Amino acid sequence: NRRMKLKLREITVPASEVIVANGSDDESEQPDLLPAVEYENNYQVVPAVQKLKQKDPYATGWLKMGDLEEPVALKDNSFFLDHDAAGKKNYNGAIFLDEDTNLLTRPYTLFLYGHNMKSGNMFGNLRKYKAFSYCHANRFIHFDTIFEEGTYVIFAVSEISLTPNTLNY
Repeated sequence: NRRMKLKLREITVPASEVIVANGSDDESEQPDLLPAVEYENNYQVVPAVQKLKQKDPYATGWLKMGDLEEPVALKDNSFFLDHDAAGKKNYNGAIFLDEDTNLLTRPYTLFLYGHNMKSGNMFGNLRKYKAFSYCHANRFIHFDTIFEEGTYVIFAVSEISLTPNTLNY
């Protein structure tokens, strides 16, 4: 039982958007939290994701990285372990956002989960990123959420175990 986790992070944050959490104007203090940011498109739904939601009601985005093109779902952190983005029982499960993700504000960090399938389905091909040449050739991924089309740089890929007291748990 292994699950892959993909962490996406934007690479730049304009200085004007970084504030100190305690409200201080002292720039020497480090902020505790990054503030919520409004979407630039005034919350216009991305048409491709809106169309996808008609087919897959739990879908909140579309992920494209290398050969992988899959809807990304959002509900809770266990439902999609054995259900697809349409909510149907499926051994492969679905790629899904962490349940605490709030897409009503523009998140700075997104956690995507999916099975590490031996067949290469879902996140099974993420192991290819261990090879520098593959990682370099596929360092940009596209993840469109309901309110934004996004291009990201892979910040980290880690393989974790779901079995307590084992390596990488």
